[in-house]
Amino acid sequence: MARIASMDLSTGISGDKFLGAMIQASEKLGIMSRQEFAAIFESALSDVEVSIHDVCVEGISGLKIDVIDKHEHEHGHHHHDHDHHHDHGRHDHDHDHGDGHFHRHWSDIRAMILEWEREGRITTGASGRAIATFTAIAEAEAKVHGKSVEDVAFHEVGAIDSIVDIIGACILLDVLGIERLYSSPMIVGFGTVKCAHGILPVPAPATALICEGLPTAAGPNEGEMTTPTGGAICKANVTDWAPMPCIVPTAIGTGFGTRNIEGAYNALRVIIGDETSEFPQVEGDFFKVEQCALLQTNIDHVSPEAMAICCEDLLVEGALDVWQQPITMKKGRLAIELDVLCKVSDAQRIAESIYDKVGALGIRRSIVERTVAPREQIEVETRFGSVRFKCAGIGRACDRAEWVRPESDDVARISREFGMSPAEVSAELMEVWRSR
Repeated sequence: MARIASMDLSTGISGDKFLGAMIQASEKLGIMSRQEFAAIFESALSDVEVSIHDVCVEGISGLKIDVIDKHEHEHGHHHHDHDHHHDHGRHDHDHDHGDGHFHRHWSDIRAMILEWEREGRITTGASGRAIATFTAIAEAEAKVHGKSVEDVAFHEVGAIDSIVDIIGACILLDVLGIERLYSSPMIVGFGTVKCAHGILPVPAPATALICEGLPTAAGPNEGEMTTPTGGAICKANVTDWAPMPCIVPTAIGTGFGTRNIEGAYNALRVIIGDETSEFPQVEGDFFKVEQCALLQTNIDHVSPEAMAICCEDLLVEGALDVWQQPITMKKGRLAIELDVLCKVSDAQRIAESIYDKVGALGIRRSIVERTVAPREQIEVETRFGSVRFKCAGIGRACDRAEWVRPESDDVARISREFGMSPAEVSAELMEVWRSR
């Protein structure tokens, strides 16, 4: 079963909010404690303290993360206390942090990540995610400032809290084994924000570039809701911009930001669970309820012969059911609607197979439920050889009726081999079943 995380970005995303949610979920699953998480960074970086504490807002509990650079703290800088101010202006200086690792150049940060991987501080999976996430910010900052990506000496990525946020987020995605990350659209806010460069529109320049190609909305709240760090975490790690699929939740984490948003929680929630195609059984209930995906596409350019082969192939590839319906499309064209029922976890794979087979330009996908009678396949020895029977119980447990049919493929094979009609074969096989 795939492990899935689904996050709600209704008040945007910043690195610390995502981190808080993921650490809380990790603790609930017993995978990594906040102390273990903080130790990774405090052992690798001099003068850095990672403060993780429980907060409760209007009865909702979550975690708040503060990254304190003691070297800068003496000079009045405290990371993560930024109320979502635009990150360009947070650290308007390019000096070293007193630790040789921390320059402002993307090339230095990448070298540091690879060094940490070599030292075994982080895994290859976390390293790859972190490089992809930093790259998303580096490319955006390079465009904003008109520099090459390698030469970008930018404030946001050089800040210690961004390093903890991004590498930390990628460590947690890796240790939690998140195979797919689902997300609602990115809420970025609106209005203007003050920073060292003056007054900028929201989303600020780097965030706007990071949002290119992603589902993005302003949302109802004024101000900067998504930071470049938060946007980059999404760009590099979200696999599905879609509502949460059918999962069995195992942990829920909430991370809080600092800013107070009128009428809304400044929080990010992550639900983690294992993907499933079945709903839990209700005690005493006879039918099993399954969640399936229904894939549909209208086709007017493929011959009936080719469609028949396509349907057979899709069943072999794991579709639960496949059928065709004659339809009339736009411009009065007679056409075929192809309908494929499959497990939710197989939907993407089977959709891609449909594209390959018939060159469909679009496939509709909906989630449907079906009730399924328990059935089994039993093989019986007959004069025709071994024959498969499909058996099910129809009705409630108290008055269940037996339903049995010989497998239609076996009936067809015997009909051809023995020169009998399918009806004759079925009748004889049912007599064999009853006389067992």
